[in-house]
Amino acid sequence: METKNKNKKKAIMLAVIGIAIVCICVIGVFAKKAYDRHQEELRLQAIETKNSEIDEEYQRFEKGEDRDKKLEALKQEMESAEKYKKTEGAYKECSVHYEKIIAQMKNSFVSEYDDTIKIIADKIGDDVEKVDDKEALKNATSEFTTFKDTLKNDFENYNTVEQDSFDKYNSTIDDYVTKYNDRVTAIEKAEEEARKKAEEEAKKKAEEEAARKKAEEEAAAKAAQEEAERKAAEQSSGSSSGGSSYSYDDSNDYSYSSGSSSSDYSGGSSYSDSGSSSSGNDYSGGSSSSGGSSSDIHNEWYGGWTDEKGNEYNDYYDPNTGNSYDSNGNYQGNMNDWLWD
Repeated sequence: METKNKNKKKAIMLAVIGIAIVCICVIGVFAKKAYDRHQEELRLQAIETKNSEIDEEYQRFEKGEDRDKKLEALKQEMESAEKYKKTEGAYKECSVHYEKIIAQMKNSFVSEYDDTIKIIADKIGDDVEKVDDKEALKNATSEFTTFKDTLKNDFENYNTVEQDSFDKYNSTIDDYVTKYNDRVTAIEKAEEEARKKAEEEAKKKAEEEAARKKAEEEAAAKAAQEEAERKAAEQSSGSSSGGSSYSYDDSNDYSYSSGSSSSDYSGGSSYSDSGSSSSGNDYSGGSSSSGGSSSDIHNEWYGGWTDEKGNEYNDYYDPNTGNSYDSNGNYQGNMNDWLWD
């Protein structure tokens, strides 16, 4: 009986201990879950805090207008991401968020690169062979060269693009530059050919003009020579047809004869006044002329005479008036005045 009671107590104690153990286990499980839940909350809170810091950096980057400052912000963000990865207890979620934000920052520069290439290329258009604006092509080439330098600086110092993208951009730029330079060369070649052609045409025109002027001058000279020869012939003909001669001596007697008319003049003179005497002039003359007008120097007047010293004159003389004219018809004086002066 007594043994039975001991066994019963022992069983009760074991049951109590088992129940206690079960309770402890249950409590432990719930406590662990509560702890883990709390730790997760702390972890998520830490991740959220860190990601918020990363987002704030990106927002400042987006609002920035200074390109150089944005490049520096990108560089700083990449350095912060690398440093965070090496930090003990770093959250993978934060590292992933870093990569996402850095990619977005880089993408803003990639968009800039694409827009720059499009803007420059659109100034020329797709059909480069039809473009004749040499300066526009040169400006586009210069802009691409400047952009290429910018791209190289961004890649080497800020790693805005990966190597494959960098190579692709360079290849695209080089293609445009080559096409534009080839077109400029073609335009300049055409301009040079046009310039040479214009020079040749101008030279030919100048030579033709010089030849024309020379021909005109030669024709004018020939005409002048022919006119001079004609006048000389007329004068010679008039002189020979006139056949006139004239002479006088110290006694103031003279005679003049011509093939077409004749005049004889002779005279002696006496003059006295208040018992003094001096030789005077008696003048008598007769004149006959074959018909015609006395106004025609070449045909009606006498021409060509010789003075007492044998000097010959080719002037024209009107026997009716005694007036003398040169070969051009200009009045020279009166023959009678000269003779009796």
